[in-house]
Amino acid sequence: MGAAASASITSRAASGLASMAFIHVSTGDLISGTQGESARNIAMAFEAALDDLPCLLFFDEFDAVAQRRDASRARSRGGWSTSC
Repeated sequence: MGAAASASITSRAASGLASMAFIHVSTGDLISGTQGESARNIAMAFEAALDDLPCLLFFDEFDAVAQRRDASRARSRGGWSTSC
């Protein structure tokens, strides 16, 4: 079992122990090729969590969304940026 799978399982178990709903959001649920759609998908995940309080909202491999966005911005500037 990989680290990502164990994080998901651990989070699901923690929500069960705390008697909380568990909402699992995968990268595929978030990423869209349409401008602004990924942000809307993230907002919808938070709206679902608010409708099901108390809950644990788990974004699985969310770092992939940020990396894709950073790469897209770098390409639009004409190159990769190494500054912070």
